[in-house]
Amino acid sequence: MREIKFRAKRKDDGVWVFGCYTFSLKDDRHLIWIQSDDISANWHTFPFTVDSKSVGQYTGLKDKNGKEIYEGDIVAFDYKLDESKNGKYLGVIEFGNPNGQATWGWAIKFVERQPTTSKDILYWIEDIYTKCEVIGNIHENAELLKGE
Repeated sequence: MREIKFRAKRKDDGVWVFGCYTFSLKDDRHLIWIQSDDISANWHTFPFTVDSKSVGQYTGLKDKNGKEIYEGDIVAFDYKLDESKNGKYLGVIEFGNPNGQATWGWAIKFVERQPTTSKDILYWIEDIYTKCEVIGNIHENAELLKGE
C-alpha cells in the first residue's frame, strides 16, 4: 500500500515538515501533523501551521538516489535510448491527467524540451533507459525553470 503523506513549509520558521495534512475550518489554518519520536512526548502528534501554497503530496515514488518525490518537485531525467532521443529533460511534478485518458495520477509538466512519449511520471520512473533525479522544488528553486 502506498504511503499517504504531505510536506509543507512551516509559517513560523520556514522549515519543511512532513506528515498528515488538514485544514482547520475553525480558524482557517492549514496544518501538517507530525508524530514525535520523543519518548517524553508520549507519542502524541503535533500540528504545525503551514503555508498553504507550499503543500505537496508524496507521489509514492523515489528518484534514482532514493529521495521521495513530492508534488511541486523539479526533476531531471537523463534519457538514453538511442542517439536521436538522448538527452536531458526537466519537469515539474503535478497531480493531473497525464495522458488525456480517464485515469488520474502524477504528471510531469516538462520545461523547454518536450518528449514525444508519455507525461505520466510512472512511465519515466520505470523506464530502464531513464535516470530520474529530484533537483529542487518550485518553492525554493524557481530559478531552475527559467526556460518555462
